[in-house]
Amino acid sequence: MTAAAPVPGAPGFAAYPAKPVDVQQIERELTAMWSAPLGGAAPTDAPVTRACMSNLIVYVPDQAAAARLGDEVVPIVEHHPSRVLMLVAEGASSGEPLEAYVSALCHLGDAGRQVCSEHVVISAAGGAIRRLPSVVRPLILGDLPTALWWTGGKPPPQGGDLFRELSVDASQVVFDSLEWPGGDAQAHGFVATATWAAGLPKTDGVSDLAWTRLGPWRSLVSQALDPAVAPGALAALSDVEIEHGAQTAPKAWLLIAWMADRLRWKLAGARRAGERHFEWTYTRRDGGSARVASRPAASGQEDAFGARLRSGAGAQAKEVTVVRSAGDRISIIGAATPTHAVVMPYRSRAALVAQELADLGRDAIYRASLDDARLLVEKAIA
Repeated sequence: MTAAAPVPGAPGFAAYPAKPVDVQQIERELTAMWSAPLGGAAPTDAPVTRACMSNLIVYVPDQAAAARLGDEVVPIVEHHPSRVLMLVAEGASSGEPLEAYVSALCHLGDAGRQVCSEHVVISAAGGAIRRLPSVVRPLILGDLPTALWWTGGKPPPQGGDLFRELSVDASQVVFDSLEWPGGDAQAHGFVATATWAAGLPKTDGVSDLAWTRLGPWRSLVSQALDPAVAPGALAALSDVEIEHGAQTAPKAWLLIAWMADRLRWKLAGARRAGERHFEWTYTRRDGGSARVASRPAASGQEDAFGARLRSGAGAQAKEVTVVRSAGDRISIIGAATPTHAVVMPYRSRAALVAQELADLGRDAIYRASLDDARLLVEKAIA
């Protein structure tokens, strides 16, 4: 194999040059790639270890997205070495209906060894796009779990036969509902995706990166309602309002569904209160009523997100907010104790995907919240 070249913007990584190959000869070329010593490798000339914990099929809608995702694959395979099979639903510059390249991504691991993962890119044009599932199927290593990372602005079920055939070979599907167009299109896509997920066995992995991003928020909401922080607030919670950005509404719906499930509230009614503004009525465990709403943030910021929690009524009412504050902090404001803030370090999409691959996407709390969120969104847009 020819010498590796450092990966721009990724210190300590090296990529062996992508080699064009015949689609029918991909597996043979992958085998040949490892049969000869790797020469002149960066970041070091240390011995090479071929590593693979799973198959990662990445669906990409066009070449521009593929170029961006190419950089994201690097940190993914560092944390979760995989045979990466990137499928690009847009022809390459050669004009051929199907075009394939093989390469390797390497980083310096323990004991000074280079740890390398295989990387295959297959581009298809026109009717050849429908051939992608049959092309990729023989390349899946059968003794390892297989994840399908479905990217782009189209929810998985709206991918039609292509998504259905690719997902048949996957034990886990990863997507990001925040990538989808906002407004009603996003709401309908969310409902369609939740309906599809509800029909899967519980052993199948389903991962929405919007849910993964909610981890710190769920933790802070729990702390804000903790009796030690706000005595009586949890039992008397009667009004919840979630603000979200232009495309972050799915985070709001999932957070609402998670809270209702944890509190054992029952959905009693739903209505559209305005453009991307929904309201729901819940019956609490004590028989009382609670109002819940999601609406666009007044600031108009793309990534805006926050929760306002109100307990009790009249002079006895107490309010607490969980909101993004300066920089990378989430703060609890208005509780009985002084303002409490936690740092929420930025986590790239690649880091979120690597986490989901390691967890296999089998989060029972997420599946329950997704199913409940489907119901509340479905009723609001009916």
